[in-house]
Amino acid sequence: MRLRRILAAFVLLCCFSFAEDKPALTFVQITDAHVFDEGYNQKTDSGYKSVGEDWSSLHWAVQRINELIRAGERIDFVVYTGDLGLQNVELDKDCTVVPAKVLLEGLPPIKKEWAVGKIARELNTLAVTSVYFVPGNNDIINEAVTDAARPACFVKLVQTELSSFAPPSPVHITELKSATAVSLNGFRLVGLNSASFKSDDNYKKDCPAAGEGCPEVEMDALQKLVSAWLGDPILIFTHEPDLKDPFRLGPTWKISDPVRAKWKMAACDNKVMGIFAGHFHDSDRNLYGSTTATRNLIVPDSECVAKKTWVAPPLAIKNQTDKNPGARGLLLVKVFKDEIKSDVYWYESGTGRLH
Repeated sequence: MRLRRILAAFVLLCCFSFAEDKPALTFVQITDAHVFDEGYNQKTDSGYKSVGEDWSSLHWAVQRINELIRAGERIDFVVYTGDLGLQNVELDKDCTVVPAKVLLEGLPPIKKEWAVGKIARELNTLAVTSVYFVPGNNDIINEAVTDAARPACFVKLVQTELSSFAPPSPVHITELKSATAVSLNGFRLVGLNSASFKSDDNYKKDCPAAGEGCPEVEMDALQKLVSAWLGDPILIFTHEPDLKDPFRLGPTWKISDPVRAKWKMAACDNKVMGIFAGHFHDSDRNLYGSTTATRNLIVPDSECVAKKTWVAPPLAIKNQTDKNPGARGLLLVKVFKDEIKSDVYWYESGTGRLH
């Protein structure tokens, strides 16, 4: 009898430990593929070469995610944190946006039908059915807040295309916003549109009247959501991180002190468990995949933000054409009750090998 009790206690302890070690939420973050605008202002031959490389890396990312699932990894969703390069896609006939620029030298604007169809077909091969999107600075023309409707419209067009497949694709793509949140597995997923934050010239004459994408509008909505929420931990997804840009060596965001104060109040709240961003194209692999990787890029007086911020490596070859190895890949994130763990999977340019 005593032996049975000991064995039963051992089994219960093992089961409890296993349950404790299992993440509550697992997702993959990919970012900055630039498949539509990479090399759009380069000479045509080099531009097409860059674009081809970027499509290869995006396809690799989808296949790498599928490999992880086949290996037994449970992935709840995929999030794309901006910069497909929608600034170079012709969307003005279907969306309330300005026409894409036509440059005398470089790649021409991409036709809407081709762009939407290409992304939809790639997503249709994904073994994960939930995909979330936040816009990047190269998803809007001139990084202007007045073009903020472009990414949202593109996402809707892609979803319509996915639904039109026979049979309809099980994959669903949704834009994450700051005014609303998605509840999943005991967490709240929130998007912050930072696409125009790089310079106040991008928004100051049009905000706050322009609405979504304006720093004050985004922060007011985020602060309201965080302060009113008393339940699940919050994960924030954005394109540009609130850090120093390793390329420009200055703060990535140019926002006013009052707006920054609202951001810090929301981001530093204990309800916010993590902040996930992209945007960087530096080839230093040490910059990606942990909250300590960017310790030398902390904006003054924003250490509490940096301690919660993970930056995923880009997929595009941008700024890394002569780097070997480069720093391109994806981020696998596991969220536990009290901590977040991540692993970077690197893309090896020109090979398509899985690492």
